[in-house]
Amino acid sequence: MTRAGVARTGARKARLAAAISPMAAACALFAAACAPAAAPDASPIATLHTRACGKCHAPPEPGSHSRAQLTDAFGRHQRRTHLTKDQWAAMLDYLAAPDGATSAQKD
Repeated sequence: MTRAGVARTGARKARLAAAISPMAAACALFAAACAPAAAPDASPIATLHTRACGKCHAPPEPGSHSRAQLTDAFGRHQRRTHLTKDQWAAMLDYLAAPDGATSAQKD
């Protein structure tokens, strides 16, 4: 192969690598986003939160809603998500913003 041929092949490989790298990074980010939020060593309520809430929608982040907002939402969710009374109480404690914290959403 001539020097020009080697240079073209090298340039082609460099362009291909430059094109593939962003796609590989995007695939890795997508795969990470699709992974379950609860780690294998997560608490039982964190695992239940991911499993139960994630069936129908993106699970809310702990601390992102007030206790009043969650109590209102749980009233609607109890018709379709069957948890024990203790599980609902633990979920409320797990998700509720600390008293006095500003919620991300209005009541």
